[in-house]
Amino acid sequence: MSSTQQLRYTADITRKDIDAIEAFLITRTAEQLAAHHPDTDESKMAVAVERMIQSITHDARYALEKLSRPEETEPHGELNHRHDLKNAWNLLVHTVFPWQHEPGYDTARWRRVTYTDASYEKTLTQDREKARVAREATSA
Repeated sequence: MSSTQQLRYTADITRKDIDAIEAFLITRTAEQLAAHHPDTDESKMAVAVERMIQSITHDARYALEKLSRPEETEPHGELNHRHDLKNAWNLLVHTVFPWQHEPGYDTARWRRVTYTDASYEKTLTQDREKARVAREATSA
């Protein structure tokens, strides 16, 4: 499965994205819990993974909620919340990746993000280019 718009930046992540990846993963942990006796390592691993997913999705939703209310955010808080969301999202994407060829996996949306938004990508790209030119000038 694939959504129509490809996710590229942290700013593109929505509550719907977080809910969808959580539901996909929790379905898999529920299958393992149903298939194995509670005292088995498989069952314990499913519980551990489920708790990890819940913790990460909570963190992602919290950051997203904070970003939706910039008037309540301290001076550098918005950037911190964007990075918190990016980090939580990337953990979810790494967690779901083993199912990339399974039905229901959203290849367009469940992607790792590197940049918080397009302007941040542009700034970093320009900074890298300036650093490259400076290195070449000093080594010449």
